[in-house]
Amino acid sequence: MNNKCETYDIIISLVKSLKNKTEDGKYEHFIKEEYEGKPLILWGTAYLLNQFLRQLEIPKSRRLVSKKADALWKSLVGDEDINDYYYQDKVTVKHDGKVKKYSGASKTPYFDGEIKTGSSFTFKDVFHEEHIVPIAVIINDLEELEKANKLDYKHVDEVLKKIYICRMLKEEDRKIKERYKRANNKDDVVRDVYNQYEIYLVEKQRLI
Repeated sequence: MNNKCETYDIIISLVKSLKNKTEDGKYEHFIKEEYEGKPLILWGTAYLLNQFLRQLEIPKSRRLVSKKADALWKSLVGDEDINDYYYQDKVTVKHDGKVKKYSGASKTPYFDGEIKTGSSFTFKDVFHEEHIVPIAVIINDLEELEKANKLDYKHVDEVLKKIYICRMLKEEDRKIKERYKRANNKDDVVRDVYNQYEIYLVEKQRLI
């Protein structure tokens, strides 16, 4: 069996690069190597790691939905899985209903009213998708593995299993103040952040 994992190799290389700085301290976060005697440098590896982790496919068992988002989705769309929809996807309305639509980071909806069967809306205007444990916290945990000399497949996998996605109403998201300073596990964030704003999650049709 081939136990090599290119995805984890990339993550490990990027995490290791976070401690790299030039001698004058002007630049940091890079990979410097040589190929056939010529220098090869990859800059901006902190940014690349952040984006790389955001592109990982998250299994449906770790894609959660708020109770209110689940109820609105089912009332408008029916049995289609909300987790199959993303950012710019168009959602076709199957049943008349009422929605609030938001633009960008605005806290005030640009539309609040009835929406008719057969019409459509952009997913991100009504629903919000976020990492329950922020990617910055995941990166910090990976850096701690490096410091503890545990930056291997097994321990990287354990950290990445902390990545959960939550789909909620844009209206619910606008209530949340704690964007980055959160615990490094889903249950604590749900209890200490989401629940204080009356955001309750449905997981496999069971409230948590």
